[in-house]
Parts: sequence; structure tokens; C-alpha cells
Amino acid sequence: MNLDKVQFTEVFQYWSSEKFRKLQATLTKTANSIKQDALHYRMTPLLNHDEINTLKQAAQILLSFKLKIEHAKEIKAREEKRHKRKLKEYEKRRLELFNELMPLKNTPGHYVEIVSWRLALGNHFKTHFGIHAYFPSNKIAESELERCQSRYGSTTWKGTIGGFMREIHNAVTEQVWIYDEEPSREKLIDFIHLVETRWMKAFRDRDLAIIESVKEEVAAQGFVEQCRSSSI
Repeated sequence: MNLDKVQFTEVFQYWSSEKFRKLQATLTKTANSIKQDALHYRMTPLLNHDEINTLKQAAQILLSFKLKIEHAKEIKAREEKRHKRKLKEYEKRRLELFNELMPLKNTPGHYVEIVSWRLALGNHFKTHFGIHAYFPSNKIAESELERCQSRYGSTTWKGTIGGFMREIHNAVTEQVWIYDEEPSREKLIDFIHLVETRWMKAFRDRDLAIIESVKEEVAAQGFVEQCRSSSI
């Protein structure tokens, strides 16, 4: 049995270790059925000598092939583990780059920047993907901000802005890098430049009005905090 990685990659590159495992189980079950059922001593009178030999050979071929599949499964499983570790490392590196180059914080001082990014991404996805966009529309963001400003129900600024930050992080990391691509600083820097110099410059009056209302909210919160501090 000679099944090296090159042969494995050429023949089975689209199979997972789980699929190999299922095939291995099927081959074992089939070979055992031939030996235990078809070649059962009560069945052999129905077979001639050549048929019996053919079935024995078939069972042996299946078991031999099963060993090759088992070996392929083990190779694939090791590759999947390595790939999984690599993806975790890439995910960690993407988060590090995002936090370093886009240090957004859920504080009033960052609200305007976060909302600007949220609207810019929303406009981009709507323009390029339309109804098929997997990024929440700006109408949803606008509605959430209105509930914050009206102090409606349990909606809070911190909760809403936190949700925007998660949406921004997911969208940016998916736009900048393919999921199994090694993250590079340069690509994120280029993307940030694109958003800030082109997408944000294309804001419509409605977007600017939303941003202005957030600025007013930040100013109001700052005034309240200042009053609290002076009264202590």
C-alpha cells in the first residue's frame, strides 16, 4: 500500500476525513457481509467453485482498499487539524490588526467615528450587493439610533454602539482578507484609507444628518457628565 500525500491530494483533495471514515465503514460492512452472509455455509451450495472464489477475492479487495482509505483518512485528519490551527492563528492576527489600526471603543468619544463607519459600510454593501447583502441595512441602524435618542424601552447607546462595533469588525475582516488568507497589515491600511477617503466622502444628506444627531448626543452626554463632576 503506497499512498503518499501527492497521490492523496490529486485523488481525494475534495474529501474530508469524515467522508473517508464513512467510506471506510461502508467497505468494512460490505466485505464482512460477503464473508458472513454470501459465503455462509448455508449459502455456498447455491454457488459454484468459481463464484465462491470470486466472492472471496472481492471481500479481500474491499478490505485491502479499506486500508488505503483508512490511511487517506488519517492523512486528511492531520491536514485538517493543521489547517484549523492555522485558521485560529489567522483569526487572532486579524483581531490584533483590527484593534491596533482601528482602536474603536464603546465610549461617547468614539460614537461619531463608529456610526460613520457603520453607515459607510452599509452604503457600500447596499450599492454592490443590493438585497443580497449580508450586512444589515442603514435603515436598521437609523432605527436603532432613533430608539437610543428617544430612550425607548431597554435600548441603550452602549448596547447599540456595541452591536455596530461587532458588525464593523465582521464586515472589515471579511472584506479585507479571505478567510484562509494570512492577514497583512498593508491590506487593512489600504482598506481603512479607502473607506475614509472615498466611502465616507460619498455620504448623502441623510447620512450626514444621522451623524450630526450623534454629535449632538455626544455633546449632551458630555455636558451631563461635566455637571455631575462639578457637583461632586
